[in-house]
Parts: sequence; C-alpha cells; structure tokens
Amino acid sequence: MLFSSSLFIYACGLSASAVAAQRGGVVDIPSEYTYNLPGSFTGNNSEPFWDTQSSDSSVSSLFAQARNATFISYDPEFNHIFGSNPTANLIASGFNVAYEAGVWVPERNEVWFTTSVIYGPTTVHVLDLSNNNLRVPSLSDSIVNPNGGYYWDGLVYFTTGGNHSVPGSVVSVNPASGDVKTVVNSYFGLQYTFLDDVTWASVCNKSYMYFTDVSYRFEATGNSSQLPNAVYRYDPQEHTVLPVVSRLDVSSPNGVRVSPDNKKMYIGDFPLAVELFTPNGSTAGVPALYEYNIDREGRPINRRLFAQAPTTTGADGIQIDNAGRVWTGELSGVVVRNPSGKVIGTMNAEQLLLPALQANGTAIANFALAGDEVVVFAIDQIWRIKLAETIITADRFNSSSK
Repeated sequence: MLFSSSLFIYACGLSASAVAAQRGGVVDIPSEYTYNLPGSFTGNNSEPFWDTQSSDSSVSSLFAQARNATFISYDPEFNHIFGSNPTANLIASGFNVAYEAGVWVPERNEVWFTTSVIYGPTTVHVLDLSNNNLRVPSLSDSIVNPNGGYYWDGLVYFTTGGNHSVPGSVVSVNPASGDVKTVVNSYFGLQYTFLDDVTWASVCNKSYMYFTDVSYRFEATGNSSQLPNAVYRYDPQEHTVLPVVSRLDVSSPNGVRVSPDNKKMYIGDFPLAVELFTPNGSTAGVPALYEYNIDREGRPINRRLFAQAPTTTGADGIQIDNAGRVWTGELSGVVVRNPSGKVIGTMNAEQLLLPALQANGTAIANFALAGDEVVVFAIDQIWRIKLAETIITADRFNSSSK
C-alpha cells in the first residue's frame, strides 16, 4: 500500500499533542449575497463561493476574510450550533490518514472510518474519542477496499469496492469482537461495481438497509460494470435485495442517509466522479442532492430536488443530525443545510486541507457527527470541532428506539 508506513505510526497510538494545531474564526456572509451580489462579479464552479471575484470593495474584503476563516455562516442557526468561538483542533496527520465512512459508535466512544481508494487499497481505522489515539482494528476477516459506513443495532456496516478477485459487498463488523460477516455481495449472480455508501432505516417495525452502487472503476478495485447504477434495499425480514432507485432517477448515486423520523431519504448524485474514474464516463447527472419520501414498504418515492451543489463535484458523504439538518462533504468543505435546503454555513475546506490538496481542487469527502462534536476527514489530516449543542444522539442507531 502507498500509505502503510505513515498509518503505522497512528496505529501505535500517536497522541494529539504531537500534532497539535488549530484553525478558527467565523465570518458571517449575508444570506442574500448567495443570490444577489452588489456590483459585477465572476465566479467559478471549480472554486468555493468566497473565491468569487467582485468589483465591490466591501464584498471583496468580506470574501478575503472568509478565505482565511474556518467557519462561514449564512444564518444565525449555524452560529447557534457552533457557538461564538468555534475551533478546529488537529488531532492526527499523515498521508491518506482518513477519508470516508465517518461511523460514530457511541457505546464505545469511537469513530470508525476508512482511507481513500483514490490513493490505493483502503483500510479501516478507529479513532478513540477519549484520547485521540488511532488504531487498526483486529478483524476476523479482511475487508477489501472498504468505503462508506453506518452504525446500526450494535454493528458497523461497511460498503466495499472489492477487487479483481473479491466482489464488492456490504459487510458487518462487531466493534467489540472484530467479527466480520458478509451481508450482501451480489444481485442474482452479478457483481456490483463499487458499493459506495450504506444506511439503515426503521419503517413500520421493520429494519431495512440501503446501499448505493455506482460505476466507479478505481485502479485499486479494477471491477467492470455488470449492473446499472442503482440504490438497493436489503430486507433482512424477507431475505431479499431489491433495486429501489434507478440511474434514471439518480445518475451516479453516492451518499445515502435517512432522516431522524425515518420518513425521508437523501441521495447524492455525484456525476463528476464517473467522468474522472470511469473510462468513457458520462456526466449526464446533476451534482445534486435528492429527497424522497419513504413509503410503508421502505421504498423511496416522490423524488424531488433538495439541493444543487454550486460546484462541479457535487456532494459526497451525507450525515443528518437530530434536527433534520443535512450535512455534506463538498469541494467548499462541510456544508450544513437546514431541512428546507437552505445553506446555513460551511466549514471551509481551504483551511482544513493541506495546500497541495487545495491546489488540486480536492473535496472533503466525509466526516462524522458524534454527539456534540464533528470529526472531519481532510485526507491527510483529522480535525475535531466541539459544538455548542448536542446535534445527534445514540438512539438514532437503534431499531428498538423507533
């Protein structure tokens, strides 16, 4: 693996003090500036909003301040969540240390996550929130190219990309014992291309697992497409897997999450990744988030556009807090939208990513919401941000509490 030596340091338990650094500062940008800017201006959908060039000196000055701030607010609600003086604390750094999944395991005070498949085969790592130590979990079986993840009824679920000899799958991991079990690895004998993300919902006293399959063919996986892009529903009661959202609805389904009341589903369309990582790929989709209702059989229905990302890369990882706010990993950083779709604020990727990654137009793919904290995976760095309020609770991940 390209990143094995640097990650070995963290597996041995590097303390936070060895990598201590902070990023802070809040800049309030008037919400109306997102749709009505004074003077003439020039924007670029490969750059964050605050990189817009404006002829108005006051706007230019404000945007310059925003570029140097970690937190960009468009609404008082964002300030209430983060408090008057939020700070991002660097707790780990190293090549490809953290990128995807963002699974909070509240009973163990841990966050489970994965590295990036863009830089080679991926691995699972665990952050102990009590002391900031990182470790490689001891597992009963190998997990080949894990990517997205979710915690449900005491188990951590990972999607995997597989490789030339092992099919992509969804696996469960017992975080206490390390026992690994395959849940899904095929659809009527056909292999998935790249299982990207997974979530669970409790509907009418039944639990359903949803996962996305998309035609990303990374060098580390090398899989060919046997199935069209889709979102699938696994029903453990009826022992069946059904496609429930086709690529005609969502071209390149990436992140997937369900609202706290289990009545809505959010799916990210990430078409740029198909163009970048798929030979002869297509950008037929929209870099957007779609919102669905969930019917009594656990099927997503009534698709509607929830948000359109203002940059070409779209939204990657999705997390939803107890208030129904939708948090996404994007080119500009970690974006927070209220339940109506309004962007209320952003954690600035230009302050959280290393300069070389910023220059390459790299997005923050994922992060974890953990009680009253956010843990951001900035590829080569991990940041922790203490919030002014608890935004997510342990009962969200337990079917018996629904």
